[in-house]
Amino acid sequence: MPRGTPNGTFWNMTTEAGLANTYQENFNYPARNSRPFVPNFAALSMGGFALHKATFGRLQAALGLRYDFRVMSVNGYTSLSNYTYYDDFKLYSNFTSSLAAHYQISDRWDARANVGWSWRPPDINELYAIGLQEGSYWVVGNRHLESERGYKAVLGTKWRNSRFSVEPSAFYQRIDSYIYDHIGAGKDRFHNHPSGKYPKFIYDQDDVRLYGGDIEATYKPIEPLTLVAKAEWIFGRNLTRSGWLPFMPSDRYGLSATLQ
Repeated sequence: MPRGTPNGTFWNMTTEAGLANTYQENFNYPARNSRPFVPNFAALSMGGFALHKATFGRLQAALGLRYDFRVMSVNGYTSLSNYTYYDDFKLYSNFTSSLAAHYQISDRWDARANVGWSWRPPDINELYAIGLQEGSYWVVGNRHLESERGYKAVLGTKWRNSRFSVEPSAFYQRIDSYIYDHIGAGKDRFHNHPSGKYPKFIYDQDDVRLYGGDIEATYKPIEPLTLVAKAEWIFGRNLTRSGWLPFMPSDRYGLSATLQ
């Protein structure tokens, strides 16, 4: 509902709401002495959201709230040697929320902040996959995985004039029950297959912390030429095992020039 002053609009507010729905089904045609990479399953996901935006002078703010649930019916065999059959029913649900703000400090300088609480249910591959992945390593899912839950905070700012601009940002993220795959230990380090011997990667979950930042600087020495320098960093710590998190992207640096 908008409100105004004699000098113009002082603040504006808008609200959006909606529903989302997806259905997924997978059926494997039986093959002799062959276990499918993922079992037969049916999954239904439904959710609803509301997003409220408001402007107070130089401050823009947004508040979002969402609720989702996912149900899965899964059946298959854990092993071809003893034909151990399972028929699982899984239900996941949780709330997601976020609060974001953008403040125009001056014509050349602005700042932004965002904090959000989110979750993610495990997907079918992480729960039940077993077999050769991309012809290079053996994957084993984990039927007992729980949903990931965590929060993330982001801070950023931007300063600019007619020739130069710089935009740094930083983030901190905590995820409980973070899902990832890692190479096995002992007898589970490799899997022997008729086509060869492959490293075995097993899905697991731990509490982790992610943090990092990026910066981008743009400079126009002359009108047709634009120089852009970028840098990105991200670090991950496994809090459960007191070590570094595997498969984090390396530091990235870039420099480009554009003529227009």
